[in-house]
Amino acid sequence: KYKGTFKNGKYHGNTTNNSLYNKDGYGLEFQGKFKDGKKLEGTEYKVYSNKVKLYYRGTYDINEKYNGHGKIYHECGNLKYEGYFKNGLYDGDGKVYYTNGNLYYSTKFNEGEPLTGDVTMYYENGNLCYSGHWNKNLYNGFGILYWNHPDKIIKYEGNFYNGKYHGEGTSSKSLDLTGNKYVIEFKGRWDMGEFRGIGLKIICYPNKKIHYQGA
Repeated sequence: KYKGTFKNGKYHGNTTNNSLYNKDGYGLEFQGKFKDGKKLEGTEYKVYSNKVKLYYRGTYDINEKYNGHGKIYHECGNLKYEGYFKNGLYDGDGKVYYTNGNLYYSTKFNEGEPLTGDVTMYYENGNLCYSGHWNKNLYNGFGILYWNHPDKIIKYEGNFYNGKYHGEGTSSKSLDLTGNKYVIEFKGRWDMGEFRGIGLKIICYPNKKIHYQGA
């Protein structure tokens, strides 16, 4: 069912009030602008467990696929993705969000897949998680990994390969033993997540620092 304006017998109108209703009687399917019988720009709805909820808001191409800038929403109503589309897929700059509405990561996409390049990622609670290079959804190249802490405490800084510490890098681990907080830090060469070869091991106590040079 359609409610709105026509032109030459086709849905057509540059107003957001044009409404297309679901054939199964669940309510709105789309509301927005039409051109020559096809969706041009507006808001799309999806049925979840017999309930109609917001799914997409943005523009379409001539084949009614998501195109240009748009937003996709989680079933709960929070934003899932905001950015650019092409042929119905994420394409260009985009941001992906957790179901709670917090930002997960921002990067560039091509045909629905994240591109090799720079990415900024966050923990679900909003704290910064990773900033650096990635490839195929894994840390690759130089990057900085953070502990889940609001003060942006660095967990590892250096080179990665397929998500693991690999090459030159420095790691730190915060501990709390018998009330004394200190940091163990490894600086040197890494091999697929393992500390290898000659490097610098630094133990930092609250009031002093002990250095250990060796393997």
